[in-house]
Amino acid sequence: MALSTLVLLASFVIVISNVQTSDFSENSLPRLIAHAGGDINGLKLSNSRQALDQSYSEGFRYFEVDISKTSDGVPFLVHDWDYGKTLIKKHNLPHPPALKDIKRVKSFPELLDLKKLAKWLRKHKDAYIITDIKDNNLEILRLIQKKYPRLSRQIIPQIYKFDEYEQVRSMGYSSIILTLYRMKASDDEVISFCYKNKLFGLTMSSVRATSEFLKRCSLLDIPVYVHTINEIGLYSKYRSDGAYGIYTDYFQPDTFIE
Repeated sequence: MALSTLVLLASFVIVISNVQTSDFSENSLPRLIAHAGGDINGLKLSNSRQALDQSYSEGFRYFEVDISKTSDGVPFLVHDWDYGKTLIKKHNLPHPPALKDIKRVKSFPELLDLKKLAKWLRKHKDAYIITDIKDNNLEILRLIQKKYPRLSRQIIPQIYKFDEYEQVRSMGYSSIILTLYRMKASDDEVISFCYKNKLFGLTMSSVRATSEFLKRCSLLDIPVYVHTINEIGLYSKYRSDGAYGIYTDYFQPDTFIE
């Protein structure tokens, strides 16, 4: 075979390899993920459009958001409805409120439903949403995939049980994070699951993130995150113990120096 043909074939293989490579690689993953969309000038947990906008301007590209449903089943980006009603200064709304209750309120910050989140993502094609769905995780993930299939590549679901993994993958989500804050699984069970299944990442609360467990997790071929960390000393500790990064309310990627 001529040398020129071999060079052409090699180039073709390289191109195909690059096309098949995942959108994500450890080199492109951030150390910092914006918790609940990040803060708005010190206000945390709002999950609002203003929080997403400010965090994006600060250099964040990965945003963990909370999702809870209204009484009539509409998913909104809100940590919980007690806090949601505090944000919109309407404590007398039903708990949880209905969609019509929220539509009557013009609030700052602005609460987002899935339709508004989808609109935001279309304008920020390099942004990724990590879901923290408070109830009916599988139901809401199916809804997102059904209504906004083109945006699924920008959605990274968190799962709360081992048996959710295959169901979420079958929906078409290729990047999945196992989160431990609702799980009672042992360290050995978590490690075994992570070895056997392809995951985008593993995340755990600071309570679960013991030095011994983090050191074991650091041997996995996935990034390991700790939440929610807002102190530089704790960040340094968890990084030295083996964590790849953190979920944070206040650190800013554009000014952060590790």
